[in-house]
Amino acid sequence: LAGEIQRGEFEVVGTEFIRPTVQLLLQQELLTVTNVYKNLELAKQAWEIMDGDGDSEETSAAQDVNVSMEGLGERYDEEDESLVYKSDVKVADLTDDALRKWVSTFLLGSP
Repeated sequence: LAGEIQRGEFEVVGTEFIRPTVQLLLQQELLTVTNVYKNLELAKQAWEIMDGDGDSEETSAAQDVNVSMEGLGERYDEEDESLVYKSDVKVADLTDDALRKWVSTFLLGSP
């Protein structure tokens, strides 16, 4: 694990984030169909606490990428990468929904 951290595959976070993160995760319950949304929301909040600024590194990196998108269509906004191509659906909502469906299907057997 130390080698992976040195290669930058993991980020070391400050110890000040551990207690609030653990307290938040302890609010989770045994996963059921009725609490899957709550448990995933708690996990997301814990991730944001550990990030320290409420913005994940991957999200920041994705927003910093400057890629030419000529010819993608008039409904594509090159300045706003938060929406799914040719829709009014936010990428974050799409990914959150995909995670909930994956957990429901593969961990709970309830698509």
